[in-house]
Amino acid sequence: MIDAGGRVGDGQDGQIQFDRLEFESPEDLMRHLYYTCMRSNTSEPPWTTDGSTVFCPRRFDGWSCWEPTLAGTVAENWCPKFVLGFDPRRLAYRTCHENGSWFVHPHSGREWSNYTNCIDTEDMQLRRLVNDIYIGGYTVSFLTLIISLCIFHSFRTLKCTRIRIHIHLFTSLALSCLFWIVWYKFVVEDPDVLNANTGWCVGLHILLHYLMLVNYFWMFCEGLHLHLVLVIVFIKDIVAMRWFVTIGWILPMVLVSLYALVRNTQPLDTEHCWMNESHAMWLLTIPVCFSLVASLVFLINVVRVLLTKLSSTSPHPAPLGLRKATRATLILIPLFGLQHILLPFRPEKGCSLERYYQIGAALLISLQGLCVSCLFCFANHDVIFAVQCYLSRFFPDLVTHPFLESNGGQPATQSRDVVRTRGHLAVAVAIVAILLIESSRPSLLLSNLHFTARWMRDQRHRWNVLARWYPWLYAADKQLPAASGANICANNETFALFDRPCGKSCGTYGQICPYVRHSGCVCTRGHVRNESGHCIHYTDCTKTLDDVEFLH
Repeated sequence: MIDAGGRVGDGQDGQIQFDRLEFESPEDLMRHLYYTCMRSNTSEPPWTTDGSTVFCPRRFDGWSCWEPTLAGTVAENWCPKFVLGFDPRRLAYRTCHENGSWFVHPHSGREWSNYTNCIDTEDMQLRRLVNDIYIGGYTVSFLTLIISLCIFHSFRTLKCTRIRIHIHLFTSLALSCLFWIVWYKFVVEDPDVLNANTGWCVGLHILLHYLMLVNYFWMFCEGLHLHLVLVIVFIKDIVAMRWFVTIGWILPMVLVSLYALVRNTQPLDTEHCWMNESHAMWLLTIPVCFSLVASLVFLINVVRVLLTKLSSTSPHPAPLGLRKATRATLILIPLFGLQHILLPFRPEKGCSLERYYQIGAALLISLQGLCVSCLFCFANHDVIFAVQCYLSRFFPDLVTHPFLESNGGQPATQSRDVVRTRGHLAVAVAIVAILLIESSRPSLLLSNLHFTARWMRDQRHRWNVLARWYPWLYAADKQLPAASGANICANNETFALFDRPCGKSCGTYGQICPYVRHSGCVCTRGHVRNESGHCIHYTDCTKTLDDVEFLH
């Protein structure tokens, strides 16, 4: 197997080696090496100088040229550079018998050169370790992404543009993880598949590069959506999603098709399941670089807005605002895929840092799905809130409903901020429990979905929605007590349990907004706010910067 980017330059001790880029195919390279080696061979074996000294004749074994060797000795030759996995600093051996004939392998019945010493065992162990890390990391990411997708599709309260973009990104990452596992398990670990160069193997290569582009482009869409929310407040979700789907799924298909057509015209680049590097990769590399640079610009703009809002409208001191902006930056980096910017800066081959780079890159790439699942699903307050509401109906003794205070059954005005459970076990098993419950009670799931649809359709205000669930809350709405130490809304204000936009609401200005939000609740076109600054209808409220909210 000829290495992808390796040069076959000047050999050591007269070994004949050439640059593979000078030849159209590996067969042409081997043919040229053969004729160069045998050009000076004009004698028939056994070759002698004075009739008494016997030599083994010159031979070309397909990789190296073996010069005439004295009988009864062992010839040495530098390992070829162009064979993948060979260390050119090591020596290969070939035994010359007393009768002037080369050693013949007992199994093949042919002359045999010993290249076993050429194999870089340390490099092979590193490659196997890296492959195992990729397979293990992709497996963990795939499982967590599937669980995240099940959660996103299970709760109607999680239906919004931001979550829909998350669903597309998580779907592309899950598919990519699945097919990368197939690639490393059935292609990389099987040399016969690489040498056969079958159609399914090439198709898998094209599919993997398509999914790679889809991943980067949906990460770009995540940043673009956040940027549009900050810059263009009023934008129709359906229009935005159409553009996002076009960018995330259709545009990569066009680019990968162009890449496949160009690469298919290069004979040297269509071997070994297209595993070797090719100049056609620039058709994919340039769009990926563009998406990463654009995502970096989006991230800088988000941090700028956070710092501006914290310094101008927030009562928090500057160091606290800076910490929140820094935390937002660290959280958004895996969502935008900006960690991949570090991957091109790799150490030189043979450097002591190469081992750590290979292992670090494998962990960074394969565990991205796990990272985004934990940050934007398992640790998302909306998901925790929805899971708690669901589990409280089945395990009331274990999980307290987030609408209730645990000490007296009074309404909790900051229900999204406080996660109240009776043990950390409830939070740890919440995700698994909800999947088991839904799988065992499909009729209950369907009933809950229909009930939720009627619930949200018939009610105009969130307070009345809650009153359907807890009748005593409805009575409290009719006769609100005077404002006291607790944040109780006045008659002309909405009890904002779900999103609590910044601005005048329950209590004093700014007291119930302990997190960063740009412009709070944004009303859609054609709708107005009430006196407290809330959207008139629950369904008309678009959440903004929901992923970068931070509590005290």
